Amino acid sequence: MIKEEFGKILSSKCCTLLGVGPMSINCVDAVIELGNENNIPLMLIASRRQIDSEYFGGGYVNNWTTEKFAKYVYKKDINNKVVLCRDHGGPWQNNQEVVNKISLKEAMVSAKKSFESDISSGFKIIHIDPSIDIFEQPKLSNVLDRLFELYAYCFEVAKNQNREILFEIGTEEQSGSTNTQEELEYTLSEVYKFCKKNKFPYPSFVVIQSGTRVMETRNIGSFESPFRIENELPPEI
Repeated sequence: MIKEEFGKILSSKCCTLLGVGPMSINCVDAVIELGNENNIPLMLIASRRQIDSEYFGGGYVNNWTTEKFAKYVYKKDINNKVVLCRDHGGPWQNNQEVVNKISLKEAMVSAKKSFESDISSGFKIIHIDPSIDIFEQPKLSNVLDRLFELYAYCFEVAKNQNREILFEIGTEEQSGSTNTQEELEYTLSEVYKFCKKNKFPYPSFVVIQSGTRVMETRNIGSFESPFRIENELPPEI
């Protein structure tokens, strides 16, 4: 139902959707209040560093676990205007995994445990981001293999729990530069073939590099450059 609801809003109001990082309990409360007062859907996009499964000890935001965070939001969100989303879920997206230098196999198991907690707790949008590798720069084919494994796992978990989820995919770590058109087309083509073959729903959102990268209070990406940069989209475009 959530996909249809988003579709109606985007088509009728010609607007975008806002995703807010749950950086503090005050921030979360503000999102709930604004969504309910103005009758608009707002997304809370939690990274694994901010909020993670009880199995991993939670995250740095209010010492919340995924389970406690979800219960808090659903209890206060009287009109059901807040959409819980997992942002940057995947291997090595939790600092513990990086510090302990766990293997790819262990990191994939960890990512699955985290996603399972998300889906069980009522998260509606799952962002699968297998772009990080602490040992090497993986080939795109390897990243796609990891994406497909996690995609299939999340789909089966949601199906078994009779829950509706939307997928967001990303295959590149945020760089502040831009994707090439050919690279993006290839990625989308492979994802399309994978979903069609397995009769999975297509992703609703796709992350691309658009020359933006926020550090503290400003953009340090190539989007704001007044000069043309090699292999980058021209700033006037």
